[in-house]
Amino acid sequence: MGLVLHEKFAQKFPLPKNALPKWLVWLIGPMLNKTLTRKFISRNVNISWQADNSKIKNELGMQFRSLKTTMEDAFEQMEKEGLIVKN
Repeated sequence: MGLVLHEKFAQKFPLPKNALPKWLVWLIGPMLNKTLTRKFISRNVNISWQADNSKIKNELGMQFRSLKTTMEDAFEQMEKEGLIVKN
């Protein structure tokens, strides 16, 4: 996510360029947040997310915005709400 948002928002916000290593998240994550169990981390961190929306496209004729556009819009909205502060 950071790499996708980096192009548009890196000048105003300190965005990460690299992901934390899975072993580090596995080691420290549960200490920082009790909901980050090692089992959850093992099954969800650095795993590519895949979805198939072909059925809804074919049956309902819906078109979806790109993931990049959706993330950029969500980031801009968080900025407007004051959830993200500029440098």
